[in-house]
Amino acid sequence: MLSQYAKCIALFSISSMISFQEKNSVDSIRRYVGDGEKPYDSVGYYKLLVKTEIEYYKRMNAPVPDTPIAMFGANGLHEVLKDKAIRHFITPINTLHDVSNLSVRMRAIDPLNTEELVLHACDGGE
Repeated sequence: MLSQYAKCIALFSISSMISFQEKNSVDSIRRYVGDGEKPYDSVGYYKLLVKTEIEYYKRMNAPVPDTPIAMFGANGLHEVLKDKAIRHFITPINTLHDVSNLSVRMRAIDPLNTEELVLHACDGGE
């Protein structure tokens, strides 16, 4: 469960990471980080972070490059995404290391699409 401070930081971080072309309201972001009544949606939050990182890479590779400040650094998007991949997907899979049934072991990544899996594999590959 996230503390109120952590929720505020998460809301600020996500809202500062949203691309200029596709604005999300605080209310649409709040559904992922929880609001006291609704719980934290780890998969939805991870998907939002992946979508934001893809948009940031598009900005960085545009004809006139733009480097989003929120992308890098200790609390930057890239580090947060890596942390979420490890916490919500890699650790549950590793915890079930001795389970021979792969559909059970890999259940944590079932809701992820191809782009999210690729970033998951890249960000958490330690």
